Amino acid sequence: MNSNPTEVNVINEAHVIKTVKQPPENVFPEEWFEVAFAIERSATVAEKAILVDINVVGYLNIYPGGNETSGDIFCNGASLVTNPEIICLNLGKTREKSEATIVKCKIKSRIFEDKITQYSIFFSPTSTKPASIFNNISSASLNPIQIVSAKIITDDNKWPDVWYKDEGGKDKSMEAKISLIDARGNIIKDRRIPLNLTLLYDNELSTQVMRQETLRILSLPRHIINPQSGGCCIYFRIEEVSKNHQGQNFKVEITPDVSKVFDIARTCTPPVCIRSKRKKRRRPTTSHNDKVSDHATSHPVLRTGEAGIDATPTNCDLDKTMGLTGVSDIPALRVA
Repeated sequence: MNSNPTEVNVINEAHVIKTVKQPPENVFPEEWFEVAFAIERSATVAEKAILVDINVVGYLNIYPGGNETSGDIFCNGASLVTNPEIICLNLGKTREKSEATIVKCKIKSRIFEDKITQYSIFFSPTSTKPASIFNNISSASLNPIQIVSAKIITDDNKWPDVWYKDEGGKDKSMEAKISLIDARGNIIKDRRIPLNLTLLYDNELSTQVMRQETLRILSLPRHIINPQSGGCCIYFRIEEVSKNHQGQNFKVEITPDVSKVFDIARTCTPPVCIRSKRKKRRRPTTSHNDKVSDHATSHPVLRTGEAGIDATPTNCDLDKTMGLTGVSDIPALRVA
């Protein structure tokens, strides 16, 4: 029996390698990408139970697993390269997750001609001290990665953040300009690629909108990347406002026809918030007192004796000329 109590505490506790940053959905062969990991310690382990680092290495599998074996990977010439080759993860001294460790990766592989070339990567510890910890740390698996020879991209320069569907008439539309590029960013021509469009919500899962008729295509019903230009323009409308979809923004997924094309990555337009119309600004209202004040200042009162005005005597003038002094002079005022 081990006399060290801290090691005994560790034996029955599980620790997890958490993926902090997932890889991109698709990459070119030998294209570098980044992933990040951290160790999440068991909540019941004492703070001083683990004071060691863990060495982790990456492994490559064909995705989905199915009947493929590791031999299929070698037959396909596939291999995973990581920098660094052996990743050192620091467990730290607290119960919280350790600091994230960034790892650069690339996959060497040829591309299948009859199906999608897709792999899964997982990272597993190689050795730890004490040895009991090794059996209590789970491996980390990443999202599947597709290896492609070309990617569809969108021109996002003039893409609106908000689009008003009821302004400009029923034929007003949004425009998605797409191109087909290779690993160097050059436009690929001489390939005729049929496309499919799907309306999605802009959330973490990219959930598909149930009523796909919300997306109305105004251009040709069948979209194809032009082999002469290496791109095309897609005109469409989204016929419902985001407010009626729990305030979620929309995006349009543009994918090659996977029944015919296996080596091209899909893409999505940027997200957009759909609204009906802009709110009209109300003109500032003027109060009654302001109107009276404006009227008084704009029409000055002219006094008697000024040019163009008859010098008709007023009560005040009579008081002065008649020598009236007050209430006692009322009879004299009547005579006047």
